[in-house]
Amino acid sequence: MGKGKGLAAARGRWCLMRNRHHQRGRRPCGRDEQEMTDPDCSRGESPPSAEWWDRYFAPEGGWETAGGRKQTRGFARAFVNHVRLDKTRAFELLDFGCGLGEAIRVLHRAYPKAALTGMDVSQVAIARCRAELAAVASFRVGGLEDVTEHYDVIYTSNVLEHFVDYRAAARGLLAHCPRLCIMVPYEQLGDRGAPLTPDPTREGVGDYHHHTFRRESFGFLVAEGLAERVTVHTPACPGAWGWGRLQRARQRCRNWLRRLRGKPPRLEPRQAIYDIVAVGPGTKA
Repeated sequence: MGKGKGLAAARGRWCLMRNRHHQRGRRPCGRDEQEMTDPDCSRGESPPSAEWWDRYFAPEGGWETAGGRKQTRGFARAFVNHVRLDKTRAFELLDFGCGLGEAIRVLHRAYPKAALTGMDVSQVAIARCRAELAAVASFRVGGLEDVTEHYDVIYTSNVLEHFVDYRAAARGLLAHCPRLCIMVPYEQLGDRGAPLTPDPTREGVGDYHHHTFRRESFGFLVAEGLAERVTVHTPACPGAWGWGRLQRARQRCRNWLRRLRGKPPRLEPRQAIYDIVAVGPGTKA
C-alpha cells in the first residue's frame, strides 16, 4: 500500500496481510509500524471472506481509495525482480488470489508471451477484472478446490497465511504446476513477539494470519519428495510491505535509542518469496 501516505493509504484488500491492534495472532502496532497497519482491519468483527471482499472490491468499496491496487503492483514487481522466468518463451501462469488484477498488469508487461489466468473467490473482483483486462488474461471465480487445470507457473501472493493448513494448500497447488511461487509475510510475529499459531476457529476469516513463515517453511515439500528445490528471497517491498525512505531513517534513529536502552532493534518488515520447483517434467518458464 502507499507507505508514505500513512494509515489512510494503508487500507486495502491486503488487510489479508495486515497486523491488528486487538486481534490475537497479530503484532500490536505502535508508531514504528503504522505504515504496515490496516485500520479497517483493526476495528469491528472480522467479516466472512467472500461476501466481505465482494463489498470491498465494489467501485464504491474501500479497496481502491485505500491504495490496494498500488500494493498489489508492489508485490508483483518484487516478484518479477527476484524470480527469474523466461521472458522469451510462451508459458501459462495462474495468479491465485488475483483481486482486481493489478499483478496481472505487471506480469503481462514482464512476460508478454505468457498466457495469464487470474482466480479469486470474489465474484465482484473477477467481474471487474474481466471488464478491464480481458484483452491480456482470462479470469475465473474460485478457491483452492477450483484449481483443476495444469499451469507452467502458479503465483500466489499473500494468500496462504490465511489457511490453517498452509501445507495442504501448497501441496494442492503444486499438484497443478511444475513451478509454484508463493509470497507471504516473512517472520511476522504476534502478541509479545511470539510466533503466530493456527486458530481453526478463524478458518475462512479473510484478514487473519495463522502462521509465522521462515526460510524453511516450505522445505517439507522437498522432504516429501514433491519438490526438487525451494529458493527463498526475503525482500522489503517499499510501498507495499516495508518502510519508505522517511520511515527507514526514522526507525534507524529509534533503533539507536533502543540499543542504548538494551532493547533489540526493530527490523524492517519483509516478504518471503518461495520459488518452488516440483519433481518431474520441467516448466516452460
